[in-house]
Order: sequence, then structure tokens, then C-alpha cells
Amino acid sequence: MSEQLPPVNPGYESSDVPTPPVWRFLGYLVIITFAAIGLMYGMFQVMKSYNEARDAEPTVMEQQRILPSGARLQVNEPWDLKQFRAKEEQILTSYGWEDKSVNAVRIPVARAMEIVAGKGLPKFEVPPVKAAAAKEGKQ
Repeated sequence: MSEQLPPVNPGYESSDVPTPPVWRFLGYLVIITFAAIGLMYGMFQVMKSYNEARDAEPTVMEQQRILPSGARLQVNEPWDLKQFRAKEEQILTSYGWEDKSVNAVRIPVARAMEIVAGKGLPKFEVPPVKAAAAKEGKQ
């Protein structure tokens, strides 16, 4: 009367993986995640109210909000660039005074190029290099 026992290792999965423990683990994971988020939010609110309670009243100087001179951060770069280029374009394409005391005027670039093309560049007198070096040596 020999009973035949099933083989110890049949070479395949004899039963499926039980899913309830997997679902329980995922449920605990979700609960712990939302509990941690809730705790962090509560901690943030407590710290925020603590800091607001400890903040001193702003002084008169702080309330006036005087901006310092000098460079500031650009808030809207495309708009600033557009405004800058429009200003440059207006300067390059219009007539105007640069300095009235010395009668210096500004003319459009296209007109200046026409004048230079018609008359040529002015002649500038440049002293010879040897003469300038000799003057420096005597001093």
C-alpha cells in the first residue's frame, strides 16, 4: 500500500500568487503617502503662522519702499528688448540734436551713408610715428 506523494518541485507554479496581500500593501502605501502629505501641510501651516506672529512691524523706511539706484532685475525681457529696439530704431532713423552747445546733430544712418558715398570720408592728419616717439623721448 504505497501512497504516491506529489513531487516536491514539479517545475512549474502550482498555484497563483495570492493577490489580497498585494492589494493590502498598496492600500497601506496610499494611506501612508496621504498621511505624510497631510502632516507636511499641517507642519507648513504651523510654521507659517509662527513666522507671521514673530515678524516685527515694518519700519517707516520699509513702508516707503524706496528703490535703490542701479541695476534691477528684468521682469519682462521680451517687452524690455522690444522697447529698447524701438528706441534705438527711432534714434537711428530720425534727425535731432546730440549737443546744442557744440552744434552736434544726429542724422539717419541711411542719409549719413549717402553723404559719405557722395563726398567720401574726410581726410584726417595723422602725425608720423617717429615724430611722436621723438617728442616722448625728449620729455
